[in-house]
Amino acid sequence: MPKKVLISDRVDPVCTDLLEEHGYTPNVQLGKSNDELKEHVASAAAWIVRSGTTVTDEMMEAAADLQVIGRAGVGVDNIDTDAATRRGLLVINAPDGNTISTAEHACAMTMALMREIPQAHSSLAGGKWERKSFMGAEVYGKTLGVVGVGKIGREVARRMASFEMDVLGHDPVLSEEMAERLGVELVSFDELCGRSDVITVHTPLNDSTRGLIDGSRLNQCKPGVRIVNCARGGIVDEEDLLEALANEQVIRALEDRPVSTPVNGMAIRMAGEPEVQPYLRLADRLGQVAGQLEDGPLERATVRCHGETPHRYADVLAIAALKGVLSRWVDAPVNMINAPVLADEHGVRLEEQRGSATGGGLANQIEVVLNGADGNDEQRLVAGTLFAGDDPRLVRVDDYDGLEVRPEGRLLVYRNEDRPGMLASVGKILAEAGINIGALALGRRE
Repeated sequence: MPKKVLISDRVDPVCTDLLEEHGYTPNVQLGKSNDELKEHVASAAAWIVRSGTTVTDEMMEAAADLQVIGRAGVGVDNIDTDAATRRGLLVINAPDGNTISTAEHACAMTMALMREIPQAHSSLAGGKWERKSFMGAEVYGKTLGVVGVGKIGREVARRMASFEMDVLGHDPVLSEEMAERLGVELVSFDELCGRSDVITVHTPLNDSTRGLIDGSRLNQCKPGVRIVNCARGGIVDEEDLLEALANEQVIRALEDRPVSTPVNGMAIRMAGEPEVQPYLRLADRLGQVAGQLEDGPLERATVRCHGETPHRYADVLAIAALKGVLSRWVDAPVNMINAPVLADEHGVRLEEQRGSATGGGLANQIEVVLNGADGNDEQRLVAGTLFAGDDPRLVRVDDYDGLEVRPEGRLLVYRNEDRPGMLASVGKILAEAGINIGALALGRRE
């Protein structure tokens, strides 16, 4: 039976056409109340919204089969993302959909601010001709400070450089090499504030950027600086900005706030890569094994990724292993979306480590290490690898390696003294209980 996709805001008809082409049934319900939407979302596997629908925790609770909420746009202000994460629902948006249009808009606002176009238009519309009052300033030879040199910030930098502006950039993750290729001089935030004639903001709104440009920052700026914020309200402290405008520390400012912080779906996108999927299954199963062997409360889960492919996907593999660990400890359904949140709620800290060297001559290996919360220094360690590219194997449990066990079905893991007759004793016990052994592997410390 085709899965239903609820669409509660107006979208281009191509959206429903694409859904039908891929075997889904669009259910378009525009202008409905929350109670009406609850009835429709109850049978929906996916929900597409724009800014007109507010998706609350209460509405998600009514959606037993819902897997994903898609925002046809950049912002997700209208979606309770915390509640969605707890429920294991994927929230996706279209972060690249308006990169160029937003960059062009920021450039247009910068030009309008410099040339005082809105003020001149207002004067002319009022029947006045005050040409000398609205001379504005040239952008040529001026310095532009780009705060946040991501996709949009880079496009703004490229365009404004063509006006022969000197472009400064501040971005904590941008490398010097990339900045040089973009023609951007990478500087500290203090230096950017002190040298820029125009500052344009292109960062998300989060705990580290809220109030980023406040009164103290504005006082560090060149007198008469112009501020353009086409990112999000709250990054520039509005009360401090008004004060800076009043004393002419800032000569002009423009704020246009259409977007909010997008949900980071990097792990989900990575999980879709074909080369990582066998490692995802391996990490999940290793997490399940480790979680079942650990018999006390957890404090920390460490996932170590060795080898080229695991190293490249360490972030998502750590989450997959955590999902496996928590599947025993948490009553609620656990998936790649809510695993980190559930771990945090249960006081379990996730650490991810990357390395190139592996033991036993294995090219790629994943280790899951669990530390208990009872103050005991003893660790639980399991390790695995892939045979023939996609065949997961458990190769180590604690100090015992040399194993080659498929982590599937029902496993019995036991320790014994290293002396003759132990395997026969265990086999006898199982046989008397009517349990057949499908395969076995022995691991030794030395």
